[in-house]
Amino acid sequence: MGSALPSSVRNVVVDEVQREPSLLDVIQPFLRTGQFRFVLTGSSARKLRRGMANLLGGRAVTRSLWPLVSWERPRHPGWEEESLAWGGLPMVALAGGGDEERKDLLRSYVSTYLAEEVVAEQLVRNLVPFRRFLGVAAQMSGKIINTSAIARDIGTSHNTVASYFEILEETLVGFGLPAWSASVRKRLRAKPKFYLFDTGLTRALCRTLEALPRPGTSVYGDLFEQMVLCEVQALKAYFKPDWELAYLCSEAGAEIDLVIDTGISAPILVEIKSTDDVTKLSPAGELRLLDDTPASRRLVLSRDPIPKMLANGIEALPWRRGLAEIFNLPQEA
Repeated sequence: MGSALPSSVRNVVVDEVQREPSLLDVIQPFLRTGQFRFVLTGSSARKLRRGMANLLGGRAVTRSLWPLVSWERPRHPGWEEESLAWGGLPMVALAGGGDEERKDLLRSYVSTYLAEEVVAEQLVRNLVPFRRFLGVAAQMSGKIINTSAIARDIGTSHNTVASYFEILEETLVGFGLPAWSASVRKRLRAKPKFYLFDTGLTRALCRTLEALPRPGTSVYGDLFEQMVLCEVQALKAYFKPDWELAYLCSEAGAEIDLVIDTGISAPILVEIKSTDDVTKLSPAGELRLLDDTPASRRLVLSRDPIPKMLANGIEALPWRRGLAEIFNLPQEA
């Protein structure tokens, strides 16, 4: 490789490296000499790990690249609604052809890219039940995973559905959110939630791109929660990789959307609400669970533009201001 490149070349980018894992054996000697700096990108580490590829242990730093977060998006009136409806995939978020182009791009991503990625890496033997699974997984995004119920819906086995969720996580199409408990043993027994990594992808898989989500509906609330959680996952990956994220569910069924375990203090508890007026929230259920759970900080993040202090020290903040405070990011004037 060294003799084939001009002497001025110092940086080498290899895209989709998982498609040719043997390249890692070629690259390793150059990492020892420091002759080149390599940037290796890929949409899945599954094939590398399962194929016993050279993972360059101790010689490479791993980074995850997420869809655009709100700090990276162009600012214009209606950008938040746009982000919720169409997601943060750069090709979609920055599309110049308006909503019709966004629809085409998301449909193409679902019908072509996802299927081709799975087939190309030989991740599933039968694509038909996997396609059915993707639709159900989108409808279940943000819900507690019940693999047995999903298996009945798509006509396959419990183990197959579990492997499908594993594929989505390893191809970075989604992420699990485990149940939180002070007991590690209880955490391992509880069922996780699952979120797709982008709200636009969720709407495309649910085939709801023709109808924009309306504030006040359950669909809008679910997408808002997903949008904020995806942003949290991205910011964690970029700035706080040692933090752990989870959700909390009481025996009575009340849930706290997000538990942030920093590892150095009591967790931060976050409830996500799509309301634009937090004074209308009921004090029961989730807010009561917030109050009853030991925490270093209790937050309600919402679309309400005015910060407020609720009962018993629960802070209600505009969602981006809350994220800025959690991750110590710059805030707009």
